[in-house]
Amino acid sequence: MTPPTNRSLFERAQRVIPGGVNSPVRAFRSVGGTPYFVARAQGAHVWDVEGRRYVDYVQSYGASILGHAHPRVVEAVRRAAGEGTTFGAPTEREVLLAEELCRRVAGLEMVRLTSSGTEAAMSAVRVARGATGRPTVVKFAGGYHGHSDALLAAGGSGVADQGLSASAGVTPGAVADTVVAPYNRVPEIGDDVAVVMVEPVAANMGLVPPAPGFLQGLRQACDRTGALLCFDEVITGFRLGPGGASQRLGVRPDLWCFGKVIGGGLPLGAFGGRRDVMEQLAPLGPVYQAGTLSGNPLATAAGLAVLAELDDVAYTMLDGRATELGTMLAAVLADADLPAQVPRVGPLLLQLPPTLAADRPRLADTLDRFPASTRVAVEFRHPSWFDDDTLSLLAARNVALVLADRRSRPLGLVERTADWGYVRFHEGRARPWPCYGDQALGRWAERLAARWRPGDDVFAFFNNDPRGCAVRDACRFATLAQRQGLRPTRVPASGEVTIS
Repeated sequence: MTPPTNRSLFERAQRVIPGGVNSPVRAFRSVGGTPYFVARAQGAHVWDVEGRRYVDYVQSYGASILGHAHPRVVEAVRRAAGEGTTFGAPTEREVLLAEELCRRVAGLEMVRLTSSGTEAAMSAVRVARGATGRPTVVKFAGGYHGHSDALLAAGGSGVADQGLSASAGVTPGAVADTVVAPYNRVPEIGDDVAVVMVEPVAANMGLVPPAPGFLQGLRQACDRTGALLCFDEVITGFRLGPGGASQRLGVRPDLWCFGKVIGGGLPLGAFGGRRDVMEQLAPLGPVYQAGTLSGNPLATAAGLAVLAELDDVAYTMLDGRATELGTMLAAVLADADLPAQVPRVGPLLLQLPPTLAADRPRLADTLDRFPASTRVAVEFRHPSWFDDDTLSLLAARNVALVLADRRSRPLGLVERTADWGYVRFHEGRARPWPCYGDQALGRWAERLAARWRPGDDVFAFFNNDPRGCAVRDACRFATLAQRQGLRPTRVPASGEVTIS
């Protein structure tokens, strides 16, 4: 029998699993190529089915904080499995894990275990609405809180009252009570707001620490209006320190969501908070929440084994290693003259493509080279470059915007034709890029609608590539832009969209 390969397994998977994967990011659509299929893992490494070994910087997106197949975790799971895998009845380890979570996190008085972070966030919203009697949820652009309908709203500051969803299949009614605000800005909190849901350190749009006073401002705004503040610590919980982000950052919410680390690599989530709020849950109160596999005995065994290893010494080591790795990565990237950022918040570390945060002064200087009468287009390649300050800078100069180029060209190239100035801000090797999804295109469209003044020129250009994505992207962007009140005037075959 021929051993399976990554390609053969992916081809088989695509016949029986949508996209060949059970979570979209695993399909490699954004980076190209064939996904590797993992055969086994140990410590910092994974091996695919072809025997190739990888240094694993993913670590199940943060769930494997001790590395893969840690011997004490494996032994705890093996011992628990020998006693039975699920009972539909309470177990001692559920109590022990809940006690350990409450012991570590100041203000966490009661906890309900779930099977995932998505389930925890969804349930936290429900109990907040039940406890307050209010309908509205406030979340922040770029924050991810699982795939429940109400938390997939993709509105921005310009369309917050429209409740636009980021996924097909989510009805307008499902997100009608969801308001999306810009991260790191304290929004107006009305008396209809049940809960403000926030990642205390945003880790799903790159890695963005909270601005000074942001979390404190949210706490004060919620206190003034009676809304509840919920920290989604599925990523930061028990990774930033023994008590998670709330301990490290000094702000105490009313509710928390946890996941990843607390399951030790097995499916486990949790939500919890103040006793008076959590006592609204059935069977004590009127808010229903349940789960057949909640508090699964294998997951609680793994979670307890992991938390037993995470003391102050462990966090000091994690922090130090992240600092060292971040410094080394930044140095290597600088030596290679590659524009990139390596943000770090404690043990959280991420290597990112370049953003204009660091290059904004150079962009402003470049724009100043052109006479005021010159119409200027600026081209970017990555959505993370669209921060509000950069958009404000461009809008102030009536600059046109080139949203994407699929073939990188030299950094800082400036071309001038007639009364147009043209600036490219990116660098890298030439290669085709995959089609952009409606979520990214819609985000660009909504941010343009929020920032551009009537009459400003907005020029969107999607350069052609061998896969022919440019025209598709241009047409979709034109449609989404029109929904935002922008007026697309033409979509020629080259993939250009001119909006006036």
